[in-house]
Amino acid sequence: MTAEQELAYYRDMASKLKADPEAEQKYLELRKKLYPNESIPTLDVPKRLQAEFEKQLDERDKKIKELEERQFKKEFADRFEAKRAKLSGPPWYLDEAEIKEVDELIEKKGFPDLDVAADYLRATTQPLKPSSLGLMGFKPTKTARQERAAFNERYKKIFPKAKSNFKQVFDDAMSKIDSGEYLKEM
Repeated sequence: MTAEQELAYYRDMASKLKADPEAEQKYLELRKKLYPNESIPTLDVPKRLQAEFEKQLDERDKKIKELEERQFKKEFADRFEAKRAKLSGPPWYLDEAEIKEVDELIEKKGFPDLDVAADYLRATTQPLKPSSLGLMGFKPTKTARQERAAFNERYKKIFPKAKSNFKQVFDDAMSKIDSGEYLKEM
């Protein structure tokens, strides 16, 4: 093949490549594979733009996710505070100390909602029996907590807290009762 024939062959191949975009794309990819350092704008620019575009999309998605999380947390906190504020009104009428107890119930015992915890607190602190008429008028009854506290205070010397096991403490208490020693401690 002469130089002119070779040149005509390459011109013909170039014109066929220009006529078929798919073939031209494959030729450019093959050329990039053989010569990786060569700059081929029709391949390099779209890849670079795609990488930048994906980076911007990832940043945008990250910001959107952060905003959604922040908005969800804010809405949750607002709803929680609104419910918490309602605890001081009907039907619970809780004071600030009791509202803190409700918060503790949610944290420690895992109550799912403020309403449930407030109902539990109210049920455990309501009087055990109805009020009776005293000499000077109505006499309020003690709440369950007040009665438990009074019992614990009265008998704390007699029945120490179990530090080892129940049987040991029980046997100790029974021996004090049998010997009459508990009467001296009161």
